Amino acid sequence: MYSWRASSGPGDLRVMQDLVRRSWAREKPQVNVHVGDLDWWTSFPRPHPDVVSLWYLGGDLVGWAWSSAQAELDVHIHPDHRDGPLFPRMLEWFESTSTAAPRPPEELVAFQFEPSPADIELLRARGYRPAARAFVHFVRDLRDRLPHPVLPDGFVVRAMAGAEDVERRVAVHRSAFAPSRMTVEHYRAVMASTHYRRDLDWVAVAPGGEFAAFCNVWLDRESAVALLEPVGTAEGHRRLGLARSVCLAAMGAAAAQGADTAVVLSDDRNEGSLGLYRSLGFREVGRTRRFVKSVGAL
Repeated sequence: MYSWRASSGPGDLRVMQDLVRRSWAREKPQVNVHVGDLDWWTSFPRPHPDVVSLWYLGGDLVGWAWSSAQAELDVHIHPDHRDGPLFPRMLEWFESTSTAAPRPPEELVAFQFEPSPADIELLRARGYRPAARAFVHFVRDLRDRLPHPVLPDGFVVRAMAGAEDVERRVAVHRSAFAPSRMTVEHYRAVMASTHYRRDLDWVAVAPGGEFAAFCNVWLDRESAVALLEPVGTAEGHRRLGLARSVCLAAMGAAAAQGADTAVVLSDDRNEGSLGLYRSLGFREVGRTRRFVKSVGAL
């Protein structure tokens, strides 16, 4: 019989990351989440807190379910427990948690990486409909030779130097993802997270000194997998090949630190990022599908 409890702090984050590592040991490179994702999610400021549940069989953690304030569900389940009653119970928890909120959402969104026919049938039976939007998971073997970055005249790529770079790092992120809630305080929280490495957070610097593009890499040494998250280019510096160059430099730095695999995620509607990652030698290994349910259908 599965049981669950609410997450209660940073110690639980490490336990959840350990579960992710066990999945990488079994299924590399087709795992839906990376330890760096969890560091990124927990450091990002939100007006309302996310709700996370940890699921056990006996004393063993076998899965976790993450419900955002926007009523979006992400789950990670150990490979030995993906068939059976665990995912249905997580869906029940998600629905009851979301609809009990002071302001219940109009719809619920459940994300599933390469859902099985049984999972799709379950979601349909509970009133979820497949949505057009999906997220593409890419992988690249870092043991293959990486091309040398080619930069426009006057531009350089380098790793973050330290605290003196934070304001420019925030500015380039806010430009790339406008509108953005990124702040200096938030980025300092990112830099304080467990798997952040300043020497793997790379930027392209314009002739005027401003940061023009960036690629941060989260490295999981145990699985030797490097996650690119986030990647972006500032307004006014696009179509110069800067994102490609900074990604190549960051992946090269990760390979030098022992990574043999790089992974990255892209919205399937973002033709620019899809083209970028394919040009960098990434190949698609799966998709996270989106299923939507009207709260009125509960």
